[in-house]
Amino acid sequence: MVPMRNERSKEIFSYWDSLRLGEAVPTRTQINPAALRHRLSDLFILDQEGGSLKFRLAGTRICDLFDRELRGNPFEVIWDAHSRAVANRAASLALRTERPVVMDLSIAGASSYPAFEALLLPLRSPQGRADRLLASLLPLGQVPALRPLALGAFGVDHWQMIDMTAPADALPAIAPPARSENRIFDRLRSIRPVPLPQP
Repeated sequence: MVPMRNERSKEIFSYWDSLRLGEAVPTRTQINPAALRHRLSDLFILDQEGGSLKFRLAGTRICDLFDRELRGNPFEVIWDAHSRAVANRAASLALRTERPVVMDLSIAGASSYPAFEALLLPLRSPQGRADRLLASLLPLGQVPALRPLALGAFGVDHWQMIDMTAPADALPAIAPPARSENRIFDRLRSIRPVPLPQP
């Protein structure tokens, strides 16, 4: 069984996996928005630009967590100071190795919030290079209403690469020290740039 606790994470992973068709990862254009229409608000897309990752798009439920738009901001904007390098490394390895990553997350100092689960799924460009991640961010419990999080709230408790050639429950854990892509998030918000959190 794939090591995920949220049923919606499993659903998104299964859809991504069904598109591989013998390849390591699917291409961007294989993503069909209709197949994900009930999950769009929980999804985001990361683009690799040079050596950094940026939010290309983010679903409304994710933006509502922070009460602001994330599109155009660095991936590191949502992580606490101890987890930024860990999260960036996990995402970069997902692209480089063309293997999905599942992450267990927590929010320090916010006892009313549940733990979260993030899923990072690599996608290839038309040129055959994995340079984009289809990702989800899902709670493992009830999220309190009208209590937005500050930027830099999430911490990485644990992350694991999923070996697509072996049973997932046997994998070692790694813990921290053109058409479709234009339409997939057609219900997302407009851009509202936000500053990075101050260290």
